[in-house]
Amino acid sequence: MRAIAFFDGAHGRLAIFDEVRGPTEFITTHACSGQNIRINDGQSCPRLRQGGGETGRPLEWSLDAKHMGRDFARDFGARLYKQREGYEGAFERMKADAD
Repeated sequence: MRAIAFFDGAHGRLAIFDEVRGPTEFITTHACSGQNIRINDGQSCPRLRQGGGETGRPLEWSLDAKHMGRDFARDFGARLYKQREGYEGAFERMKADAD
């Protein structure tokens, strides 16, 4: 499984490529130090859990705001992109690889 991430200081983006399901992107709700990381699905905003499943340990934003993005990416073994353009380009390549 490959994963890439981007953090703009307020929201995280995580794209995971699974051989069976292909690429999936998650966008988080607003980041708040020490709080659970939640997926912005427009409805119930479920917690993002370790391993991306429904039963893993809920993940939390880092208490240190300077390291939120780094820790977010590390929790998923994802490559962290510093610029949104780089992340979006990598996500497009990930989607193209699925075709």
